[in-house]
Amino acid sequence: MIALLALLAFLATIRIGMAGEDKDPPPAADHPWQALFDGKTLNGWKVAGFRQEGRITVANGVLQISPGEPAAGIVRDGEPPARMNYEIELEAQRTEGRDLFCGLTFPVNKYPCTLICGGWGGAVVGLSSIDDLDASENQTATTMEFKAKTWYKIRLRVTRTRISAWIDDKQVVDLEHAEHRISIRMEVQPCVPLGISTWKTGAALRNIRLRKLDQPVADDSWQRVRFREVDKLLANPGQGWMADSRFPSSVDYHRYNWAEVEPMEGQYNWQMIDDAIAAAKSRGAAIAMRVMTANAHSAGYYCSPKWLFDLGCKGFDYTVDGNDPTSGGRRIPRIEPDYSDPVYLAKHGAFIAALGKRYDGHPNVEFLDIGSYGIWGEWHTTHPASLAVRKRIVDMYLNAFPKTPLVFMSDDEEGLNYALAHGTGIRRDGVGSPWHEQNWLGSKKYADVTGMADAWTKAPVVFEWFGDYDYMKSRGWPLDAAVNFMLNNHVSMINANIGRVPPEAMPQLEKLARLAGYRFVLREITHSKSVSHPGTLNMNMKWANVGVAKLYHPFNLQVSLLNSAGESVTTTTVAGADPRDWLPGERDVSASVRIPSALPPGEYTLAVAITDPANQRRPVRLAMEAPEQDGWYRVSRFVVD
Repeated sequence: MIALLALLAFLATIRIGMAGEDKDPPPAADHPWQALFDGKTLNGWKVAGFRQEGRITVANGVLQISPGEPAAGIVRDGEPPARMNYEIELEAQRTEGRDLFCGLTFPVNKYPCTLICGGWGGAVVGLSSIDDLDASENQTATTMEFKAKTWYKIRLRVTRTRISAWIDDKQVVDLEHAEHRISIRMEVQPCVPLGISTWKTGAALRNIRLRKLDQPVADDSWQRVRFREVDKLLANPGQGWMADSRFPSSVDYHRYNWAEVEPMEGQYNWQMIDDAIAAAKSRGAAIAMRVMTANAHSAGYYCSPKWLFDLGCKGFDYTVDGNDPTSGGRRIPRIEPDYSDPVYLAKHGAFIAALGKRYDGHPNVEFLDIGSYGIWGEWHTTHPASLAVRKRIVDMYLNAFPKTPLVFMSDDEEGLNYALAHGTGIRRDGVGSPWHEQNWLGSKKYADVTGMADAWTKAPVVFEWFGDYDYMKSRGWPLDAAVNFMLNNHVSMINANIGRVPPEAMPQLEKLARLAGYRFVLREITHSKSVSHPGTLNMNMKWANVGVAKLYHPFNLQVSLLNSAGESVTTTTVAGADPRDWLPGERDVSASVRIPSALPPGEYTLAVAITDPANQRRPVRLAMEAPEQDGWYRVSRFVVD
């Protein structure tokens, strides 16, 4: 009976159709690129008609849009050349202002949509709107740093099944749109059906052109199996809430006083870290950690070891307390080291080197905060060191931990700029406070930090709350704004310091748990219904990352063939499919499985999994409805002749 129910569940997940591969159609042979802008006049276009819009001028092959109050733009005069199966391409630059410099409104059959380039303060890229969510909130949302007076090549493709977009040949949107509601924000209605708008920003446009695409051809020798995405909360490596029992969790977070780990010079208490690793490993999790050299919540005077000061390291006494979570704990005297002191730099450098020797590359250490400076290791202090010294502290970690991901505190923008240039991620403590959220990407404080918007594509972004839920509510700080701030900034992991939360607020925290980091879905698989023996089974898969960030550890996409007993008869690692490259959005993956010569004819089951090649982390759980065992998902069947 159990086997029968499992079979029925499996069959319920598949829908086999007669259509062939849903590849994007190629350009039509008789439809080359068609210029939509002659570089001399507005012929074919007209001013969109926004209220108080900026002046539109054309000169030297460039269309200039002055800033509007708030919007400005142009719209195609008449019916667009195509409404489906087409590509449109242009170059655009931001000439003044800091916000949206190219909002490309385009038709998806009879429905309008807008590709946002540089919106919501200057960095957001995505589609507005998908399922009534704008580009800063839906699954297409991403961020990108746009430099002023720099040309960016923008290409958009619309087919029967997908909307795709590229900026400078980097794919930024890949959405299968058939099952989504496509619409626009009402502010861009003057640009329907085909137009370009800006928001409080000046822009320049050139080389606007369009080409039509051929229709794909069906092939009934192939079968397609589609899967339903599920909302289930999953615990996957390196994503989600850290050590919150209310949610699936794959990371426990710990902070250590330097004095606890090195109570005597050169004598290390690794056991406390090893015990934390063992406890996390027992439930299939890893740890993350920070080392503090000054701790306003420490039980006593010392956070850095007493022997450091006995050796002559200078320090600064401080006494803080208060009800504000950022003030400190019990009001007692404490000491903060002088970070410029050669004794501190030498001795702490030796400690970080020893820490790295023991834990760098450890499969159960997810990441390290670059701590060691400022109160709580958060890189704020009333006794700042020079930038050269702060860089030296960052270098301690970079040299000791070349394998384990590192994240840098965002309070020190100069140090952050240096750390990001060396491949670290970002940690932001204080989320929930509107001040912290306003003084962020695009603000004056971070204007000179290079690569901040794209840091998440290289290493994790980690957030911590300003205080617990009751404290933030007492200040009138909205929870939903904080959640959206985290998601819009590609959070991977969240520290669980929010405390008690009423039932009506839990959906917001579940939303964080669901979307933080990566979240992979196999949308469908298409393959031959049968294969001659011996031969090769070719297949195409449509994968989606519906999370807001990415996977940072090496994992493989694998396909296995199962016999009637459910045993694997062959397993193939899909070449060229690195899940670390799967940024938010959708992508096609092709695979081929060689049928073993000794394999008997008959019916076989296809199973897929995303696995750790070193077998040290459990397989990635997928947000799809399909029979699963030990991380392997049974997705289809085929016949070996």
